[in-house]
Amino acid sequence: MEIHEVAAALSSDARAQFLLWLKDPETHLGQQYNGHLTPHGASLSLLSSKAGLSVSATSRHLERLLRVGFVRTTRVAPFTFYARDEDAIAAGFRVLDQVRR
Repeated sequence: MEIHEVAAALSSDARAQFLLWLKDPETHLGQQYNGHLTPHGASLSLLSSKAGLSVSATSRHLERLLRVGFVRTTRVAPFTFYARDEDAIAAGFRVLDQVRR
């Protein structure tokens, strides 16, 4: 994981917000029907609706977080669920901490 990749992933308010929401999805995203909020995380449609973004824009933001490893996906047809990867997030912040030293 490179510094520029981590910085780019965190450079968007929307992506930072998604990470916050996914830290405690029940609190931030509320109850949803039809299986959109599960132990696997939150669905793309729920995140899109909460953010007020199109599904395609939300998907692009989540793809950026996936590339750096900050989120992982679980596919339960027809939905894709997104959840935080706490180990990857911690590693990303360790990478950023190198700039501070």
